[in-house]
Amino acid sequence: MKALILSAGYGTRLYPLTKERPKALLPIKEKPIVEYILEKIPTWVEEVFILSNQRFYPQFKNWFKNYDSSLKKRVRIVHNGSTSHKNRLGAVRDIEFVIQREKIKDHLLVIGGDNLFSFSLEAFLRFAYRRIPHISIMVYKLKDRQRLKKFGVVDLDKRKRVIEFKEKPSLPHASLVSTCIYFFPKQSFFLIKKYLEKRGLPDSCGDYIGWLSQKVEVYGFTARGRWFDIGSIDEYSSVKHTF
Repeated sequence: MKALILSAGYGTRLYPLTKERPKALLPIKEKPIVEYILEKIPTWVEEVFILSNQRFYPQFKNWFKNYDSSLKKRVRIVHNGSTSHKNRLGAVRDIEFVIQREKIKDHLLVIGGDNLFSFSLEAFLRFAYRRIPHISIMVYKLKDRQRLKKFGVVDLDKRKRVIEFKEKPSLPHASLVSTCIYFFPKQSFFLIKKYLEKRGLPDSCGDYIGWLSQKVEVYGFTARGRWFDIGSIDEYSSVKHTF
């Protein structure tokens, strides 16, 4: 099994903090976000790819040079050739890019580089493996209805299958949100290409999951613990004091 940390965006909502630095390298208690994510990836995951854009690739290489961890031998940093927000590939194309470039033929765990969480990924992966060849996503319960509007809101049936998914709804229909933590079995990779062939579709992972849930079986695992999506300066400031 492989893992991919998506870090090729430009973090425009966090300007000026991310004008010259990728979001995944922003510090939380003197340690960059990406290191917290790496520590959560199980040791039996064979290889971890960190996908950067070309502009921030040198920053990732500099960080990696000083990264002192036993995890280091499993980690590879790659870039997608993007040099600005205008020519970014988008999250779904980023996943496809890494699958094709690295010739990945194993199951793939995908994690957004702006996720910060306290829970283990082991339970989620056990859940996901039992549902192969179907896709599984990590969901999280939010009580704040205003915050719900910022995410993909998910409704599950008794079998934990996604029966409704709405990206950033003005009137949330449920209290579960999709985190940017996904398990894509190798049997499902063809669906990414199928989605991308339809021109005009949004490039966010949330929209892709919403599309998938209407085409195939997608299952949701509810996380227990703390989860933060660092998407704005206010959220980043809050996390720095609470995580």
